[in-house]
Amino acid sequence: MKKRKIIILGFLFLMVLVSCKNNISNSNNTKPTGSEISSGSVTSSKTSTPSNYTTTKSETTSSKSTSSNISSKTNSSSSSIPSKDQMMIASIKELGKELDDNSTLEVSFDGMYVKLITDNTDKLMLFVDDSSYINVRVSNSAFNDYLKNRYLNCYYKVKGLLSRKNNQLEVAYELITNITSSPEDYDYTLITKDCNTILDVYNDIDNISLSEKKNGVGSIVTFNGVLMSTDRSDANKKAVLYDNDHLITVISDKKICDGKLDLGKELKITGITSVKNGAPAVLLLDMSIETKKIEINYQNALEVNPSYFSKWYHLSDNMKDPSYSDYAKLYLVSGYVSADESRKSAYYFGISDKYNDNLSDIGIKTVIKGVYLMNHLNVKEDNVLSDIFYNYYGEDIKISLYCSLYQFDSQNHGWKIFPFETTLKEA
Repeated sequence: MKKRKIIILGFLFLMVLVSCKNNISNSNNTKPTGSEISSGSVTSSKTSTPSNYTTTKSETTSSKSTSSNISSKTNSSSSSIPSKDQMMIASIKELGKELDDNSTLEVSFDGMYVKLITDNTDKLMLFVDDSSYINVRVSNSAFNDYLKNRYLNCYYKVKGLLSRKNNQLEVAYELITNITSSPEDYDYTLITKDCNTILDVYNDIDNISLSEKKNGVGSIVTFNGVLMSTDRSDANKKAVLYDNDHLITVISDKKICDGKLDLGKELKITGITSVKNGAPAVLLLDMSIETKKIEINYQNALEVNPSYFSKWYHLSDNMKDPSYSDYAKLYLVSGYVSADESRKSAYYFGISDKYNDNLSDIGIKTVIKGVYLMNHLNVKEDNVLSDIFYNYYGEDIKISLYCSLYQFDSQNHGWKIFPFETTLKEA
């Protein structure tokens, strides 16, 4: 009997051992439930991470589910501090206020390319965004075919070195890549400075710091003026505007208006102020023709002879430039129609003090005594009969007309003026 009890107890003990072994095996093979993961009841030192998901310190210590961690990572990325690629131009300019003349700062931004400006041999690419504008300087050697073929009014990613040159902040070019490839309109009211008068425009030009060659660019401005003349020989890409007190030249890389058809109309101009070889101008960015008519006032004109302008000149190694106020004046010039007799292939008309004067610069080292007439230079024999000044050429007839001072022609040592042809009369 005792032996039978021992056998039964042994059998029961064996069954308990088998049962315990099975329970342990099942426990090891059972996957934890989601609630167990969320509660942190299961941990592992060999948790796998998806290839597109980077584990951060906060994620490894988080008690949230894996799916919550991925979502948190995505949200964190979208709301993080913007990189320099996302900086606005105004913010970059703020950083630049701390730079001295010998310091640079690497920056990048997205902007619309709106203007190409020549500064000696360098190129300035003007970029704008909704906050401000800045020039990107490209050396002549770096201005390759790729940059030459970038469309205006498209958006680009720009990378370069922010620096201060002639007291102006600009970016030295390193990389420019397309964001868009189709030109878009831009609202310049976001960044322009409204000028009530052309004198206000000159006040901005006064603040431009110039290079040794007397070149520089300033601010984007908007102003109104009456169209007095255009450069018809260059597809009306230059225009002279007047507000009955001051004159200014506007220069574009395309036709500004319809020349004689738009004379006397008021234009609203948006452009960037500039100085080239000492001569002030506004480089056109945008314009519109206003509806109201303005009566032209000629009463404040300064009466001069053509030789009056010979007190100034602008040569590469010898400069004696007019002031900006001299460029802004309305002039009434009286003299005789003459030409550069040394040039035989065409007529280069101008005005001189005396009858039968010659505008040739042969033997002249600084400046001739007369002035050249814009729109009446390089007039071929086939067209000369239709030129209004040909009727007075070689004649002992003194004429007078209103005009504006344009630029010095350093190759021919003479000043160019824009004649307001509708005011031409015999003196």
